[in-house]
Amino acid sequence: MNKQNKRRKTVTRKSFINEFTRYSVLKLSVVAVSAYVGIGLLNIQVFNHSYYSESAKSGSHRFVEEQAPRGNIYDKNGTVIAYDIQNFALTFTEATESNEKFYDTMEKVFKVLKENELDIDDDFPIKLNGDQYEFKFNAIDEEGKKLQERQFKIDISLMDYLAGEMFDGASYSKLEDDEAKAVIKEAEKYTAEDTYNFLLSDKKYSIPKGVYSKDDERRMVIVKNSLQLQGYSGYKPITIASALDREVAFTFEQMLDELPGINVETKPQRYYPYGKMGAAFIGYVSKVNDDDKNVEKGYDASTDIKGASGIEAAYEDRLRGSKGASIVEVNRFGRPISELAKREAYQGQNVHLTVDWKVQEAAENALAKNMTESRTLLNGTVIDPPDRGAVVALDVNTGAVIAMVSQPTFDPNDFAAVNGLSTEKYNEYYGFDNEFYENLAKEKGWDNKTISTKDKSHPLNGKNMFEALFPKNENGQREDIKDLVPKPTINYATQSLIPPGSIFKTFTAYAGFAEGVVDSSSTVFDGGYYEDGEGFRTTFPEDPQAGNADIELALEKSSNPYFMEISKRLYQKFSDENNRESSGVKYKENGIASYAWRFGLGADPEDKNAITSTGIEISENFGQVYNHYSWISSQSKLMYISLADRLKAGEYTGRTKYTFIPINLSINEEVDSEEVKSLKLKIKSIILEGLCNGTYDNKLLEENIRLLNDTDPEYNGRKPSDNEYKNLLDFIRDQIKYEGYNQFVAKYHSYNASIGQGATNVTPLQIASAYATYLNGGTRYKVHLLDKVTDVDGNIVSEYEPEVIDKMDIDPKISKSINAGLERVIYNSSSFNSLYSKLPVRVGGKTGTATFDNEQLAYGREAYGWLVTYAPAENPEIVVVSVTFNGHFGKNNAEINYEVLKAYFENK
Repeated sequence: MNKQNKRRKTVTRKSFINEFTRYSVLKLSVVAVSAYVGIGLLNIQVFNHSYYSESAKSGSHRFVEEQAPRGNIYDKNGTVIAYDIQNFALTFTEATESNEKFYDTMEKVFKVLKENELDIDDDFPIKLNGDQYEFKFNAIDEEGKKLQERQFKIDISLMDYLAGEMFDGASYSKLEDDEAKAVIKEAEKYTAEDTYNFLLSDKKYSIPKGVYSKDDERRMVIVKNSLQLQGYSGYKPITIASALDREVAFTFEQMLDELPGINVETKPQRYYPYGKMGAAFIGYVSKVNDDDKNVEKGYDASTDIKGASGIEAAYEDRLRGSKGASIVEVNRFGRPISELAKREAYQGQNVHLTVDWKVQEAAENALAKNMTESRTLLNGTVIDPPDRGAVVALDVNTGAVIAMVSQPTFDPNDFAAVNGLSTEKYNEYYGFDNEFYENLAKEKGWDNKTISTKDKSHPLNGKNMFEALFPKNENGQREDIKDLVPKPTINYATQSLIPPGSIFKTFTAYAGFAEGVVDSSSTVFDGGYYEDGEGFRTTFPEDPQAGNADIELALEKSSNPYFMEISKRLYQKFSDENNRESSGVKYKENGIASYAWRFGLGADPEDKNAITSTGIEISENFGQVYNHYSWISSQSKLMYISLADRLKAGEYTGRTKYTFIPINLSINEEVDSEEVKSLKLKIKSIILEGLCNGTYDNKLLEENIRLLNDTDPEYNGRKPSDNEYKNLLDFIRDQIKYEGYNQFVAKYHSYNASIGQGATNVTPLQIASAYATYLNGGTRYKVHLLDKVTDVDGNIVSEYEPEVIDKMDIDPKISKSINAGLERVIYNSSSFNSLYSKLPVRVGGKTGTATFDNEQLAYGREAYGWLVTYAPAENPEIVVVSVTFNGHFGKNNAEINYEVLKAYFENK
């Protein structure tokens, strides 16, 4: 076993502080300081900064930085879930003697490391595979790898060398564009082995070839390259090997006299004792890059890390420590003989979260178990277990996150590793390249299948399934357009935008009650179908028939007709302008949306001041519910693309067969004149106006089309007749009216929205926040993970106070009727009742089954399974939302939510 991979597990504050203190004391014995000059921090930083900076660059003085540990991350009860361990690190400092004996020293260093099954830090992109050298870059597509290879060749000065050879000693950065392109083209000819030989040669590092083993020779290159990359900071030590065992560190200490330039130091490394648990919100750290923003903030790209995602990134300024530094005088061996000045390192502040780790663990385990269990559909078909899922538990009365799970996920320790993310782990987390998709297609049998859907006009219909599901983008990289592949680094709790299905019905019910179109005595007949009396009819063959259903029965049975009827009545009510004005509803389609927005399910797209976030500190997407403006805007743009393709073809068969003169509205930047571009944009604008509003200026459209025909050389002077123009304009009119606007404003979109389908897509976190708002009486709190911040001694620096985003007064009479139905969901179901009756409190809830796509079965997807539960039912404290991708039925999540509630109430 590689000793470098061994981990210690420390989770208590006391043991962490004791361990850190022991390492701090040991560090004093590692740095040999024979004299101390009492020059304080102020002297270094202010009064004599220039002097010491120059002094450090001299042959006898060195500026030595001390990395500061990051602050710890705790759960609400003080469990340490992220902290720094102190590693022993082997460093090398350039000096007269150390440079003269570089190769002898490195041979001895490599020998000791190998004897202890260790190696040097190695993120060098030229790898030795057997006897062959090859480039290994962490990039998804070939273009990304190509760019990284080019940057690497710039960093090692290969580009400068080639520029000098090709253009009389010029440096690459000073070349003209055409000259730089010539150098790039020449550099691309350099294989990994050519590049490696350049580094070995006297053009670069002058490493004796053939004297050492290939592995040791490569290690020499890595060390030399690390020294070069420091550039003007070359007087600073470089780290050769991190994470040494105590015994190995002691061995090197005993050998220091024969290893000029070598020192043993202690360096912090981020550690996550629970691995993948909580990774979705904890996030991870990574090495900083050398962009200007990082430099301005005092980061050193050669040594520093920073929070890259999650809490680690959100509270970087709190967690980041203050680096220490000292100016030391060194002898010819590069070893300190006196310390001229010192600035102490200070650990970062500690971040305490609202998460309860016991509840978190219960949620993680329950979801993981669920994702191993297959499902049996009503027709007896057995489907595979879910391939991903999420759980969110919120404090109803503060917006605090109690637990948050996303699976599959990642281990943040992989990112914090000494050499950063390994190629193996990179491929596991990000490696969705063309080869990955090709192998997946073979495994699924998609590579030789044709996709077939019921909708003959479906754009994928009739195509090779692999090509349809994973088309290549402009860079030649295949894309997962149907989101068929789970991505471990996506937080599905905060970033997955998916239809909520029947769990949305609670908010449809509230809108209907609040607007008076239904009340507790209202009933709607559910015979397994819905007819709106205006020609629309749809059936629900797999759903139980509720008969004459009131709100309680409708929620219990999840009656689609009941909620579609609410949507119809709201549509009718808001067809009256006076009703819209009195309720503040702008469009007749927005009856449900205007209420959903108040709960945080989307926001008014025409309100520039609308809050489009749950408030959570980490990365999230913010979904939208069906509404007139968003739907029309998105659909008109999509329809325009289709219409432009049809116009270019000159014929189309839809409601009837059309033949017309073709026109090309695509802009060709290299060919089209400014006049042609302008005309195409004007035509596009007129068509979009028609698609969005149902009306447009047909005369103006004709004028611009005629001008385009006469101006664009593509038409080679053709002279269409008036009748040909009429046919073209009639086709555009019919497309705008019948396949565009009339379809966009059809009532059935509102019906779909009422049951959480269609154009409504939100995140699990949004659903949890919306239910919390409803359950607490209408106060929408900012969702938050932060509880408080403390210093290294445990003193409180700041505490989070719940923040209100919006407030509405929910009528208790309305919520009483709705809540009664939500309790019936749990206790009138034998499977739910037998489980949830074990809890010490009553529970309310709602299931949901949300269709992924109308053609989902054609490419192996199943419906989402949703479940919302809250407790205690009479005075809610916690709401739990779970969703499983391909989970099909929300009832299948029963055990997930139960285990979360059980853990929560056990700990109270």
